[in-house]
Amino acid sequence: MNVGAKDPWLDPWLVEIEQRSSGSPILELGCGSGRDTQILTERGISVVAIDKSTYALAEAALRVRDCVFLNQDIRAPLPVGSSPYPVIIASLCLHYFNWRETQKIAAQIRLVLEDSGLFICRLNSLNDLNYGASGNPQIEPNFYRVGAHTKRFFDSESILRLFGTGWEVKSMMEQTINRYEKPKFVWEVSLVKSVMGSSPAAQA
Repeated sequence: MNVGAKDPWLDPWLVEIEQRSSGSPILELGCGSGRDTQILTERGISVVAIDKSTYALAEAALRVRDCVFLNQDIRAPLPVGSSPYPVIIASLCLHYFNWRETQKIAAQIRLVLEDSGLFICRLNSLNDLNYGASGNPQIEPNFYRVGAHTKRFFDSESILRLFGTGWEVKSMMEQTINRYEKPKFVWEVSLVKSVMGSSPAAQA
């Protein structure tokens, strides 16, 4: 059992996040209990973090003192400060919605991200069989009812379709997380907001 194990997925990105933020706040979507928030703020990165769970935000506020926490659903209009965000992070919080809602969230993220800004996310993989990608009632393609929740699972094609216009795909890798009871398969994706339209990768 690996529950509570470290999940250092942000480590390769911290230097770039520091350089891009340069003192300006970044936006973290679905911060949960603040695991990633803590890693970011300990590097001196200013974070605005949102989550719809008041319980999770209470935990996060105990863990991280120097952060702006906002209680909201990520489908609501995203907070905008004095200028767009240089970096936005979303770890495993974009998979609860039907395709139309997911597209709207992606469009909102792009709206509040600065031109050429960095968006890093982790998404459930279609290979995530241990956590619902098989054997559950299907609502729409790759979108299932898993117990009391709905969950979307992604392949490379659906990721490129979601971020097909207005984004440049920097990297897209399938990874395994070992912090839960069983291995969890995810996609780790980094994108830059393009001001020229569709990226070549997204058109492939």
